[in-house]
Amino acid sequence: MLIWDVTFWDRCIWANEEMVGLARQIEEVLFGDAKVIDIAAEKDNSAVFRTWLNRTCDVHTMWCHIHHGNDVFITSDKNFLKASKLPRLLELGAKSICLPRDA
Repeated sequence: MLIWDVTFWDRCIWANEEMVGLARQIEEVLFGDAKVIDIAAEKDNSAVFRTWLNRTCDVHTMWCHIHHGNDVFITSDKNFLKASKLPRLLELGAKSICLPRDA
């Protein structure tokens, strides 16, 4: 996973090893051993960039949900709800994941 910084001043936290470890665990659950992408070599509108950005956002939204101890993660992305992934995300601390219609 390529980790790069996106910072909103007064709204950011410094990640420690435990936080980075959680992000890596989430990425492993959601995407397995996805190949490493040299994102710096990609154009912003390329399919590879869009895939990378979507995966990065998925990992970080779940990370935020778990880190901040939220109760219900609502998503229309069924990847989070797959039988092979949902129990593992719950074990990491997701508590509950559901579709908008079930919220």
